[in-house]
Amino acid sequence: MINPLVSVIIPTYNRADTVQRSIDSALEQSYCPMEVIVVDDGSTDATVGVLEGYGERIRFISQKNAGPSAARNAGVGLSRGEFIAFLDSDDTWKSSKIARQVKVMIDGGGTVPCCMCNAELIDEDGPGRTTFGVSGVMSRLQEGFWANPAPIIATRFILFNQVALLRRDAFEKVGGFNPEMRLLEDHDLAFRLSLLGPWAFVAEPLVEKYNDTRGIGVIAMQDPLVHSRAWRNVLECFLEYLNAAAGADPQVGHLVRHALADVQGEIQSVEMLLNGSRLGRVAARIRMFSASKRHALRRRMPGWPRVQALASLPCDHDGGNLSPEFLTMPLSPKSKINP
Repeated sequence: MINPLVSVIIPTYNRADTVQRSIDSALEQSYCPMEVIVVDDGSTDATVGVLEGYGERIRFISQKNAGPSAARNAGVGLSRGEFIAFLDSDDTWKSSKIARQVKVMIDGGGTVPCCMCNAELIDEDGPGRTTFGVSGVMSRLQEGFWANPAPIIATRFILFNQVALLRRDAFEKVGGFNPEMRLLEDHDLAFRLSLLGPWAFVAEPLVEKYNDTRGIGVIAMQDPLVHSRAWRNVLECFLEYLNAAAGADPQVGHLVRHALADVQGEIQSVEMLLNGSRLGRVAARIRMFSASKRHALRRRMPGWPRVQALASLPCDHDGGNLSPEFLTMPLSPKSKINP
């Protein structure tokens, strides 16, 4: 059997000091065939010079700064692969990453839209922390399939861009990245992909995620108001997507509305901390403390969504999951693949 082509898309902006390690980790993959496409999103440093040094080993284009979503969509537009993988320009892959994921995807058949792998977090909190561990999605299986990705994505943050391998038809089906989003755009895409069917996964950390780099996402995570507003935007967009759908699981809508109510309360509390009176700031801290305790309790309740991990998919699992009725609706202008 001929291996399917995998297209690796690396968006970059002013990352002359880190983009080389990311590209090298893509070029050093044990899997073949692959193409590596780098999209320079209007860098003003020496990034273009670094990219030119790779010659024909990569393809790269430069565009006016438009944000990571538009850059990734532009890269996909240039690509030819049946599978697509995204890598941020400050993170790295282990050499077996793509090979492991392609194998699990093929084992799952054409109904599986994407495959997630675990990632090691590189930051000041020390070694041993992984994205699967932090998000609470570990299972007894080392690889297999998540039968319920939508409730899982609706209730927790899971690193997506660097760890996912996607089928091109699935990416195109949901409209690609929203080019208007510059924060949490990966979670927005993950929401829509979660409606297509079960996801494959590999529990081994095959990605190194560097949180010590000063990028837009890391900076936003350090600003609770910016992060919360971005999360509210993602939830509102997905709820609109769900409301326009027919046949979506009602539980997912309930979870998203619950999360939206939580984040709206969080935004109000943070705004009170920043701009309120002394008494108002005290009340905001009490409110935030109470909300965190309620959320922690909710996660321990029997009804809280937990990963349903399967070693294999049912034999009668056909290819219909990529084209259910509720995903044939026209895509909004915000969801076009082209930036």
